[in-house]
Amino acid sequence: GYGSLGTPAEGTLTPDNKYFVPGLAYDYDLDYAKQCMADSGVTGDITLTWVCPSNAAASSMAEGIQAFLSQIGITVDLQIYDQATCIDIWQQEGGTVLTFDQNSNANASGDASSQYSRFAATSNFTCINRQDPELNALIDQGKYSTDDAVRAEAYKGIQQYLYDNFEVVPLTEWNVAMAFHDTIATCLVEDVYTPNLRFIGK
Repeated sequence: GYGSLGTPAEGTLTPDNKYFVPGLAYDYDLDYAKQCMADSGVTGDITLTWVCPSNAAASSMAEGIQAFLSQIGITVDLQIYDQATCIDIWQQEGGTVLTFDQNSNANASGDASSQYSRFAATSNFTCINRQDPELNALIDQGKYSTDDAVRAEAYKGIQQYLYDNFEVVPLTEWNVAMAFHDTIATCLVEDVYTPNLRFIGK
């Protein structure tokens, strides 16, 4: 997904996160996907709206997924906007059905609650918040418990829930290097967010 800076994701947390549960990434299986569509009983034209940021990595991946979904009879209305416009739409009810959830806090040093709180019913982003009480109870348990064993069990439950319900399809992990030196005047950073001078410091 990010060329030489990325690797295929193995789940909704990175493998070096202490709460990571292995074996919860999906295999590409076109025949199985077609069978799922047939079993769903859904007929007729299916069109899903996808509001996607205009950065090169996201829009390229979205176009690839758009092509994949067309193979099982799903049309994706891909709408590419600048980041600010996307954020506004993502907070509107029904603004988009599909979206990328890009989070730099799912790594080894990041707390898992910052990853999963994004899916809580109280999240500002209506396109990814989930109202299911079971999932929200697990999110709260992981976020507020002071017992690490309880937190680990909650994050295990969240990962299994997302996998079982096809709520999140892990795509790619990216690696970002930060450079700090007072001789640096400018720098191009390939990142999921719009690069700017906040990545540069003395």
